[in-house]
Amino acid sequence: MDADVINRHKKYINCLEDTGVTIELGRFKNKPAHCPHCHALIERHEEKETDVTISVRLLELFVTDQCDTAVVITGDTDIAPAIRAAKRLFPTKQVGVGLPYQRLLV
Repeated sequence: MDADVINRHKKYINCLEDTGVTIELGRFKNKPAHCPHCHALIERHEEKETDVTISVRLLELFVTDQCDTAVVITGDTDIAPAIRAAKRLFPTKQVGVGLPYQRLLV
């Protein structure tokens, strides 16, 4: 992965944390794949468990009464069942969803 991309991402995470945003980082698994251009075997990185981690954290925040309002910033619709469950189980609490910049839900 491009070192500049990694550095920009780290700076972004630091900025969010400096403003009090709680960051839930996932993990990446190495996965072999064929290059679409030359067909050589290359190593790709596949995100694992991030949606589950965020979903569990949302419910944990409400169960432990750490907040009354949560905003989940994601374009991943896999989190939708957790958001529906949070709204159903905690009707007096608010859950909002924000899409990342220039990201459309499909």
